[in-house]
Amino acid sequence: MSKKPKVDYKAFVSSSIELKGEETFFGYYDKSPVNSSGTHILFHASTRATYKKPSTAVAVKVAVKELHTDKEAEFATSTAYNWQQGCRAQWLNNEEFIFNNFDAERGIYVSEIINLRDRDLNRTLDFPVYDTAEKVGLSLNFNRLALLRPDYGYRNLVEGGDYELLEDARDGVFICDLINNRVELLISLEYLKKLSEVEKLESHKVNHLMINQDASQFVFLYRYFNKGRKFDCLICSDIGGKDVRVLSSNEIISHYCWISPREIVAYMRGPDQKERYYCINTDSGQTKVYGEGIIDQFGDGHPSYANGLLIFDTYPDKSRHKKLLAFDPGSDSLWEMGRFFESFRYGGETRCDLHPRHLINTDFISVDSVHQGKRQMYLIKLDKK
Repeated sequence: MSKKPKVDYKAFVSSSIELKGEETFFGYYDKSPVNSSGTHILFHASTRATYKKPSTAVAVKVAVKELHTDKEAEFATSTAYNWQQGCRAQWLNNEEFIFNNFDAERGIYVSEIINLRDRDLNRTLDFPVYDTAEKVGLSLNFNRLALLRPDYGYRNLVEGGDYELLEDARDGVFICDLINNRVELLISLEYLKKLSEVEKLESHKVNHLMINQDASQFVFLYRYFNKGRKFDCLICSDIGGKDVRVLSSNEIISHYCWISPREIVAYMRGPDQKERYYCINTDSGQTKVYGEGIIDQFGDGHPSYANGLLIFDTYPDKSRHKKLLAFDPGSDSLWEMGRFFESFRYGGETRCDLHPRHLINTDFISVDSVHQGKRQMYLIKLDKK
């Protein structure tokens, strides 16, 4: 039985993250742009107009500002990026952040770690990362993504044709030792094909690796194509890759987030064959509708959870406006925090999803938006109902 929602609407007041007139953005919705003490904010800046596709000839800046003083604290650059996720810049701890780059001399993707306090501790690792949990990371094949989903891949090698697309037994999900600079295959595409009981496919890939809060498990999307048709499987694994299970294989999986170390909320086609948000227990596999009759009306979005609140966005409606929404599952309260216009100038690889994310240990969230005619990162005060 659907619950009757309590819906509130209110205006929002926002400030923007700016850098010398350049376009700014953070990227994806799965990481907090601020460090754990809430003193510094991490973002990307681009001199290239972001309604154009990314170019390996134009690097993006990886920038950090002091959140309360707006003082610029650190810069780096990267040519391994896209508009949806940047170069996967993310905090490792309160003083270090990591991001991906391309080493042109060696012809490989790498990751770089910057220490805000002690520059002597800066270092480069011989592999890119997708998600991290301080000392451990997870990675995937960004060349395969560039071919099958360029929105999230890097084009440095693919554009020049100088790359090797690994065979299935050598490709998949990789685990990274960030301390000792080591990487090894954890779960192969060959194994995932068997696990998901796929009989025929034309191509396949993994994407959207997401480690849980205590770094004991992670989930990811396994997607394969057959006769031009797309099939999605949601996979869960312990961090060591020993206990790998299919959580959902009902053809459609979109975006998801952890709401506890053993629960995720995902927009997908559920066991009842309806497409909406579901909560899945990653140990038992039990699935139940999440926010029934309240948030399922908005369709697919990018959910992020912290402090008891789920925030999510919508895609542009007929008037090209996207909604930013907050949902309190404890009280079944839903409210709209804003609407953002996105012109037809942005689309496909250059679209600008809001990708709302909580700023940990602050009363703000952040979004990326083009409602003022260029891509910009905004901070929005979050008032809990």
